[in-house]
Amino acid sequence: MTKQKSPFEERLRALIEAESDKRKGRFTAKEFCESVGISPQAITSMRKGVSIKTLENIVLQYPHWNILYLIAEKGEMFITEPKAVIDVQGVEAELTGHVLDLIDGGRLFTSAYVRKLEDERDECHRKSVDLEVQVKQLEQRLGSSTQGDRPDFKETG
Repeated sequence: MTKQKSPFEERLRALIEAESDKRKGRFTAKEFCESVGISPQAITSMRKGVSIKTLENIVLQYPHWNILYLIAEKGEMFITEPKAVIDVQGVEAELTGHVLDLIDGGRLFTSAYVRKLEDERDECHRKSVDLEVQVKQLEQRLGSSTQGDRPDFKETG
């Protein structure tokens, strides 16, 4: 007794067959499976469901296939004008790495660069405080007689 194919599996097999026809018989289910990173047995297990990763690989490998047809039998099997393929994970990684992009004077400042500048600013502030402490210690050692001779280094602005 053979198991009944799911509608998804039937549409996938129909797309593979149609692709084979387009390539004059030079395309097999095995080649399809290899190209999207699944085993040939995986097609029959798709009656239970299909992973997002497999769907993403199908879209990337076969941008002319109508993924809506494959998933829900909406529209034609093939897209007549392939749309630009967007690497969603790549875009997400890029956005995660550059959460804050500021443009100033033609230079692009990423959030990592801004954090680096903030860290450098904080380090300069710490050094400034340390220097003030050292100056006060030196003044105490030298006594108040030299205090009038030293220039006033008070903050301005």
